[in-house]
Amino acid sequence: MLTRQTVFTFIVVLFVGLPAFALQGELRKGSSGSGEEPALRLPNPPVRRRPASTRTTTAAQSTSNRPLGPNTRVASAKPTPTPPLAETLTGNPQVDEEIELGNLARDIANKKVDDLQDDNPTFEMMREISEQYSNANRHYSAATALDPNDYRSYFGLGAVYVDGLQRHIVQSHSDAIKNFKKAIELKPDLAEAYVGLAYASAQNQEYAQAVSAAQKAIQLRPDYPESYYTLGYAYFSADRYQEAVQPFRKAISLKPTYDRAYRTLGSLYISLKQPEERLGVFKQWVINAPQKPEAHMQLASAYSGVGEDGQAVQSIKQALKLKPNWPWAHSQLGLAYYRTGDRNAAMEQYRILQKLDPELAATLLQRINR
Repeated sequence: MLTRQTVFTFIVVLFVGLPAFALQGELRKGSSGSGEEPALRLPNPPVRRRPASTRTTTAAQSTSNRPLGPNTRVASAKPTPTPPLAETLTGNPQVDEEIELGNLARDIANKKVDDLQDDNPTFEMMREISEQYSNANRHYSAATALDPNDYRSYFGLGAVYVDGLQRHIVQSHSDAIKNFKKAIELKPDLAEAYVGLAYASAQNQEYAQAVSAAQKAIQLRPDYPESYYTLGYAYFSADRYQEAVQPFRKAISLKPTYDRAYRTLGSLYISLKQPEERLGVFKQWVINAPQKPEAHMQLASAYSGVGEDGQAVQSIKQALKLKPNWPWAHSQLGLAYYRTGDRNAAMEQYRILQKLDPELAATLLQRINR
């Protein structure tokens, strides 16, 4: 098995057909100790739905009949599709087919990424993911070549790029910005394209453009949580901390289980030096998502931030009930026990962790022996 950093460095080589990639943290303000939902999962571009009997090729046949390079692969397992943009379409069936194949490849890649969570991925796992993202990129690019005036293919190219942002592997954001701008030029009322533009612009430190795009998305779709998330994210990235609070809270009010909105708002309150507010955010997350182990872990972190390590221990235990043998949780439980003065309990977590993740166990032992 491989370390996560090694795998994400390796994916730079495999992610053929997309812009330059390198290891990069998504948020400058905080850190995560586990897998979590992506900050932004844009919908798929829509396609005309044709009866199966009228389709000339299946996804696998179409991909295998195209010279897409040595890394081409379509997985046999069907992923849960990303909901498409709500729209009825007419147009070129060939364009629809390329977009549908792009959507399929994107869904397969995202499903595999989501399934990884905290597991240590192998080279083969990451190869499959990179190949599917590359396939999606190629199909959307083929649709663009067939009809340069169809906004959907440009939106798809931008959406695939944003998917890559979720796993901290993107370095240059100019292609995503270019594609979202082209989608907006062709379809000015597409709120989701403004959301993508806002997110990529914030990543590229073009904060004024990010704020403007997010505000336009809110104007077009005031009920879309991601519009508010990207506005908050743009403000946060620009160090405009106070202005970021309300958009994040609005995103949570529209989507009470919006994992990343809770996490990022919690990080924001660290920057604002408001630990009690951070504690309140994660209490709300646990109420709204009591079966989410990550929510309990973040609540434990917030308890430790206000000096309530006994409460932190209880929250971590609850996370481990929901997700047994979670190395990160065991490491944090060891530290929480250590802070309460119970070194024996901390060492017990170290011994458990030696079997689960020796590297993390060594780190825990160093902290205990300081």
